[in-house]
Amino acid sequence: MIAIDGRFVTDELSGIGRYTLGLVSGLAEANPPQRITILGGHEPMIRSAMCGCDTMDFVPAAERPLSLRGQCALPGILRRLRARVFHSPYLSAPLLARRIPSIITVHDLIPERHPEGLPRAWKVKAAPLWRAWCRAQYRRAIAIITVSDFSRRELIEHAKLTPDKVTRIYNGVHPAPAGDGVLFRRRFGIKDTVRIISYVGRHDPYKNIASLVRAFERVHESCSDAMLVIGGGLDPRYPEAREMAERGPARDAILFTGYLDEPMRISLLRASAVFAFPSRYEGFGLPPLEAMAAGVPVVAGNAASLPEVLGDAVTLVDPDDIEGLAGAILDLLRDASLRARRIEAGLNQAAKFTWQRCAEEHFALYEQVMQN
Repeated sequence: MIAIDGRFVTDELSGIGRYTLGLVSGLAEANPPQRITILGGHEPMIRSAMCGCDTMDFVPAAERPLSLRGQCALPGILRRLRARVFHSPYLSAPLLARRIPSIITVHDLIPERHPEGLPRAWKVKAAPLWRAWCRAQYRRAIAIITVSDFSRRELIEHAKLTPDKVTRIYNGVHPAPAGDGVLFRRRFGIKDTVRIISYVGRHDPYKNIASLVRAFERVHESCSDAMLVIGGGLDPRYPEAREMAERGPARDAILFTGYLDEPMRISLLRASAVFAFPSRYEGFGLPPLEAMAAGVPVVAGNAASLPEVLGDAVTLVDPDDIEGLAGAILDLLRDASLRARRIEAGLNQAAKFTWQRCAEEHFALYEQVMQN
C-alpha cells in the first residue's frame, strides 16, 4: 500500500495543497493497480479529486504535518496501514518511521537561496533550524522529487544531493472548466467594459507584486479602462505593495481581493485580459500555466524555472524592469493579433503538462522504491 500525506490540502489551498490535489486526481485517472491511501487533509476536496476510484482510500489524520505531534503520530498510522512507501508533498516525512521508505517533494530552495524574498518567514528567521530540518529530511528520504530541471540543479548544486537521488517530475494543470468572468465581475462590481490585468498567488516579496503595481500605474496612464486585480490571501507580514497601491495615482483601479475559492479564481482568470506574473524566483510556476490553460495571455518574469515551464508561449521580461513589464502588458492590451498568438501558444504549452502524466511518473517511482 502507498500512503500519501494529504494534510497540506486545507480549505484555503496553498501551492502544495494544489499540487497534492492534482496528484490525487491524476492517480485516480490513471487507476493504478496498487492501493493508495491519502492521509488527512480536507476530506471533501480529496474525495472529489479521487473521483470514486476504487483503489484509493482516505484516512483522517488531524495533526499538522510539520508539528511535533504530527511527527509522532504518523509512524503509528503508517504501521497500522502496513504502508510500503510514504510520500510527503513537502519536507515533512516522519523521521521516526525508519522502516517505511519515504519520498519527499522539494518544490524550491527559496528560504536558502533567496532569504531576502521571505524576510519575515520563520524559515528565514530560524535559518539554522530550517537548514538542519532540511538536511534531516534529505537524509531520511529514499528518493526526492522536484518539479523542474531548474529546481533539480538547485538541489544538486546547492543542497549537495547526488543526482541519482533527485527525480524531476513536472506538475500538471487541469484544463479550465467552461465558464466566463461574470461570477467574479458581479461579486466585485466590475463592469464588462473594464479590462482586467490579474495576478493570483502569494504576496511574499519574491513574488514582486510591488513592481507589478508600479508597472500598472504606467499602464493606467495610457489605458484608463484597465484595472489591476491581485488575488491571493492577504499576508499581514508583507503589506508594502498594498500600501503602495493605496497611495499611488491608480489606487481606484487596483483591487486586492484576498483569498479566492476555486470557482472565483477560475472566474477571475476568465475575466482577465492579461495575467501578469513578475516573480523573481519559482520552483515551477503553476499560476501562469493555469492562466494559459484558461486562454489568458501571460506576461512573466524571465527568472528561475519560468522560461523552462512557460517556454516561448508567453512574454518574458526582466521582473525588475518596470518599463519593460508595463510595455509588455500594453502590447497585449493593444495588439489583437499578438493576443491571439499568445493565447493559442499558451493553450498548446499548457496542454503538455497533465496531472495524469505527472501521476504516472510518481507511481513509477513508488513502484521502483517498493521493489528495492
